[in-house]
Amino acid sequence: MKTIIAQRIGEGLPGGFSGGATEIGTAIGSLVSSLLSLIFIVGGLLVAYQLFIAALNWINSHGEKEKIEKAQKQITNAIIGLAILFATMALYVTIVGDIFGIIKRTPGGWTIVLPQLFK
Repeated sequence: MKTIIAQRIGEGLPGGFSGGATEIGTAIGSLVSSLLSLIFIVGGLLVAYQLFIAALNWINSHGEKEKIEKAQKQITNAIIGLAILFATMALYVTIVGDIFGIIKRTPGGWTIVLPQLFK
């Protein structure tokens, strides 16, 4: 008898996908978790870069008031960006995880529970 792919949906995912996850919710949760981690890491690195460049601009201003003010504004903007990054992360975890109950924290990572009309 031929095995049709559609018949295998309930059996889970191949063992090599998403670190060996066998359930689609766990696999999607791992993927979303990895993407969000990457986005927040890149955002944090960009903030650190902006702070570093602003500090160099301040040092190289040689006491010129205009350049110092520009560096201070750049530092302020970087800190505001960092606050926005943390607020976004907190809102995402609160809304998606706690309010809607879509993301569940498990010992093996995050699991996404997809909503269903009928069980």
